Amino acid sequence: MSTCAKCGACSTVCPVFRTSGKESHTARGKLHLLDTLGLEKSSSVFIDIFSACLLCGACAAVCSRKIDINKELLAARNSFSSLAGPHAYEKYLARKLLDYPGSLTGLRILAKTCGKVLGDKLPRDSGLRLRLAPFEGDALPVPDDGQHEEGGGR
Repeated sequence: MSTCAKCGACSTVCPVFRTSGKESHTARGKLHLLDTLGLEKSSSVFIDIFSACLLCGACAAVCSRKIDINKELLAARNSFSSLAGPHAYEKYLARKLLDYPGSLTGLRILAKTCGKVLGDKLPRDSGLRLRLAPFEGDALPVPDDGQHEEGGGR
């Protein structure tokens, strides 16, 4: 059971709350979820809420009860399965890749090669173009199809 006074000071400084406007994204909201539902009843929505926190510590700095909110959130996050929540599969793969750093070199070479092969074949608005960009050092070149000429002369 937390000792949160529910004063709302945390909501005034929380960057995630400012963006989302959702009470559940404040420290007060998360502590309330932990108190009422506990970790046993966590769901993917619950995990999404806890994953949204930036752990910036602004809420703890203004907390009148001096609750170590980051400690509470990290404990909750650590209890979640690594195969749950947003982008769970990507997180799992990233963890596995980081266990074998040498594999990142091979992956980078593969992605760079794919970028060169696919660069002029991908549509202008392809999300894959952006995904491959970090491996090229810059965004993949967009093919000039003659439709977007300066001055609009056609």
